[in-house]
Amino acid sequence: MFKLSDTGKRLVKVMLAICLISLGAGIIITGIWFPAETFKFIYGMVFGTIFSVLKLMLLERSLNKSVNLTEGQAQNYIRLHYMLRYFLTGAVLAVAAIQGGISAVVGVFICLFSLRPAIFIVNKRMDN
Repeated sequence: MFKLSDTGKRLVKVMLAICLISLGAGIIITGIWFPAETFKFIYGMVFGTIFSVLKLMLLERSLNKSVNLTEGQAQNYIRLHYMLRYFLTGAVLAVAAIQGGISAVVGVFICLFSLRPAIFIVNKRMDN
């Protein structure tokens, strides 16, 4: 099993908190305006959260491995993994669209991009 660094663990915790807050707000919104879509939205949020954590683990693993490579090898390795992560993101969005429709895609999209605010929050905490 791959182990995350302390920063990675903090990022996962903040990402989970952001996704839980978004899930609560999304359940309320879909429950009021789109009650038939609530389960699909929850499905998308869970699917997106799991994939976001896996994507973070892939990112950390590729960065740790590239440190031990030469400059040219590291550039190629990082580019390859960058493209792989984007391909996987597209595949996850496609699966969500096929399986759950637009509500699932919105849920996946919210959780996929929870990493960015999580980075800002963890960075602010570390500065203080």
